[in-house]
Amino acid sequence: MTHFHTVDTRCEQMLLRGLLRETADLHVRGGLPEGSQVTRAIGYRQALEYLNRTDAKRGDKGAFAAFVDAFATATRQYAKKQMQWFRRDESFAFVPVKMEWEKGRRVGD
Repeated sequence: MTHFHTVDTRCEQMLLRGLLRETADLHVRGGLPEGSQVTRAIGYRQALEYLNRTDAKRGDKGAFAAFVDAFATATRQYAKKQMQWFRRDESFAFVPVKMEWEKGRRVGD
């Protein structure tokens, strides 16, 4: 499994676990003040743009697909920057693991 596939799977899991509902609930309760750092965070930013769009239509699969794509793209770009940063820092060591293994088997002694 490639790094980007892993990132995409993680984004999908976040959506399935309620990213949109969480964002909507926080927004309604005032927990996401406009212009705050949290509203610029990957995931919340794209979710807020999707939820607050002015052309909202029921069952708009195109808008949802664009949201998912924007969310996954931003996450992939950030993950790529992180990997570049880690690779430049000699104090980090990459440990190869097989993501398909259960968590307890991924890294041995």
